[in-house]
Amino acid sequence: MTNHIELINLSNATHNGGAIPDNWILLPDKNIGYKEFGPITTQAYKNTQTGEVVLTIKGTDGDLADWTVVNASFATGNYPKEIQDLVEYSNLLNKEYNTDELGNTLNKVSVTGFSQGGGLSELLSYTFGWNGNAQNAPGAGNIIQNESYQNQMKELGIEAKGVPNDFITIIEDGDVVDNFGNRLSNVLELNITDDTTSIGTLLIGAERGDIDITTSIPSISTEYKDTALKLKAGVILDKTQRVSLSYVGYSDDGGDLDLTELNYDYIIPLKNKFSLLAGAHLGKADYKEAGFDMDGLVYGVQTGVLYDMTSNIQAELGLAYSQYNVDKTISNVKVEFDDSTSLYLGLNYKF
Repeated sequence: MTNHIELINLSNATHNGGAIPDNWILLPDKNIGYKEFGPITTQAYKNTQTGEVVLTIKGTDGDLADWTVVNASFATGNYPKEIQDLVEYSNLLNKEYNTDELGNTLNKVSVTGFSQGGGLSELLSYTFGWNGNAQNAPGAGNIIQNESYQNQMKELGIEAKGVPNDFITIIEDGDVVDNFGNRLSNVLELNITDDTTSIGTLLIGAERGDIDITTSIPSISTEYKDTALKLKAGVILDKTQRVSLSYVGYSDDGGDLDLTELNYDYIIPLKNKFSLLAGAHLGKADYKEAGFDMDGLVYGVQTGVLYDMTSNIQAELGLAYSQYNVDKTISNVKVEFDDSTSLYLGLNYKF
């Protein structure tokens, strides 16, 4: 029987284009090997040594139909035509590769999938008794209660076998998709968000940005402008929260402004490696020029877009707005920083 590591690697080959494990090939049967049912994509593989077949189901791509047609079904129990077609196709695969001439089950077929594909894998495991696994997947318990599913079983002459004990759903602690639907399979819960540390993914970054600060004395408003490199280091928690400490030094007309800030960002993943972020910052501003200096509090908000160029390197484009409690009175004249905007572009490295 195919082990769970091989199943995960085959699932990754279909979902992310990863390498196919040794001794596995794409199922050469053109009528069964690769199929699409609307937003559902499947790829079958065959082991060249044992003859075992693994059906893999691709996870959510982020397309609207993935959510409105398939993913919604795990929560609502709807049974759309796309899933019906998947079950009908899987019945053909089961007859061809998992049943002998006398109708006996050979236990030669397994199923695996990620996210949406994992939930559908659990459904097929329940229907045909296939071994396998699902990764970060919703449960199919609501779907099997649908009258259309039960009617299709009768039409195909299938008596649902139930999910075997060897089928497991592997979930990552905190993943939102895991909360969809009622699960039928055994669960193995992992805390793999932390990567190599117990606190989260470590982060270092550098940003090049422009700052435009409004400064004022009575009846006069001026601007302080400069472009400088900001350095930051921090940690990403649960893939959705980022905490970092940053430093940047600006210089304009002989005056030096240093900003040291603590930043918090909430990250919202999108499709195609993009994410949005929104957050706040708080820190200290130090301003110095010949014969004059002042310091105080700086605070504000920021928003931006992230793009994962690789698993470790990330580009970031953002806009920050800050207000300052920085002022000083000289000879009864009050000089102060009011507020600023900053547009920046940077690179982050995650490890």
